[in-house]
Amino acid sequence: MNKKKAIGLFSGGLDSWLAALLIKRQDFDTYVLHFVSPYFGYSEEKLKHIEKRLNDRGIKLLIHKFGQDYIDNIVKKPKHAQEKFWHSVRCPKEKKHSTW
Repeated sequence: MNKKKAIGLFSGGLDSWLAALLIKRQDFDTYVLHFVSPYFGYSEEKLKHIEKRLNDRGIKLLIHKFGQDYIDNIVKKPKHAQEKFWHSVRCPKEKKHSTW
């Protein structure tokens, strides 16, 4: 019989670790998703350390990295109204993006 799968968001904080371990103890095939963005510092060494600790407990780490393309497309050149609104809040001197 196939194990049920579960996925959780993983910040690396205590709550994320405890939630992942509780899910694993319920006999789920457990995955955790961690987002990495240019806004927060991280190192490959730290991510590998976290991944090893999770793997030792039978939990798989999924990493999604937001790179420069994220900043260029979402922050600097927003295409949708809500993004344009928040861009105008973050960059009030740039009036060309504001539609409000």
